[in-house]
Amino acid sequence: MNIDQILIAANNRIGDVYKTLYVSIASYLIIILGLTNSDSGEVDLICAVLAVAIGIIQIAAGDGAIRDIAALREDMPKEMENSNFADSWRGQPIPLFRALNFLVPIFISGSILMTIYM
Repeated sequence: MNIDQILIAANNRIGDVYKTLYVSIASYLIIILGLTNSDSGEVDLICAVLAVAIGIIQIAAGDGAIRDIAALREDMPKEMENSNFADSWRGQPIPLFRALNFLVPIFISGSILMTIYM
């Protein structure tokens, strides 16, 4: 791969992470609005299912994108490997990003479930 292909692919995958985050945040806000404006058990169940589904989608989509970004980092062309940009990219804590992408949706979805059922 050449430099342009690497940068375009990385930018696309980062964009995918952001899009997934935006949809997740908007969905969590909808859940909060639904829970605060309804006392119905059916709405509670719908919000619980939605919270779990959002968490699963966030983990699956985000982890794939983060792994792809890490793979692109390994596919850097030779002329790019000694640049400051490459050093910065290699210094990114990919395992931390993957861990946060796994833990944050679980904690948020768990908090929503605890709010609904406790």
